[in-house]
Amino acid sequence: MWAKLKFLTAFIILLSYMAAAGHSDTNEKQKNIVAKKVIKVRGVFIPSIGAKSPSLIIIVYTDCLCPACYETLRYLNNVSKRYKSIRIVYKELPIHGKLSIDCSAMALAAHAQRKYWAFKSSAEQYFKNLSGQAIPNCWTPAIRAGLNINMVKKIINNKYVMQELKENFDEIKTFVSDPDTPMIIVGKTVIKGDLSKDKLESIIKKELYEKTCSY
Repeated sequence: MWAKLKFLTAFIILLSYMAAAGHSDTNEKQKNIVAKKVIKVRGVFIPSIGAKSPSLIIIVYTDCLCPACYETLRYLNNVSKRYKSIRIVYKELPIHGKLSIDCSAMALAAHAQRKYWAFKSSAEQYFKNLSGQAIPNCWTPAIRAGLNINMVKKIINNKYVMQELKENFDEIKTFVSDPDTPMIIVGKTVIKGDLSKDKLESIIKKELYEKTCSY
């Protein structure tokens, strides 16, 4: 019940962001043009690695404020190196409120600069070592990751970025009503929340075997 409420709250915040982005002045319209060009060049803000013509596609939804997500990302990066017929698609699912949405938008802006993994690594270290008195933000890890902040400002809180995040919410709702992170789609199998590496490996092997045998 709590996970479903958390998801709905984040979704409402995201919709308010989209509404605000939709009422743009001339300056904001210029930012939208910049972001649209970046989307076209970078592949709709969707980071992915692995085979160009994969037998199996794995989609992983993560949140920058989710500690377990970073371990999952590292594991899946390793999977992509060991299984040459797999492609892994990384999507943002900011379910922990406003800061979560801001960080996800920042991650997509980082991807536009080809620094998605640099930002993710920086964000993990930043939130892990954050003291209790510090006010959390997503700008500090962005600066530490070497992002072009002027470009970031043109992209985050942009209607195209917000639309990408909304589409991720809409996608995941077709699988589960109360998603958690990490969420992993391996072929026909939906994995909600953290899972041991051995079990995840077993599912990947099973799905890959079925996909290969179906050809």
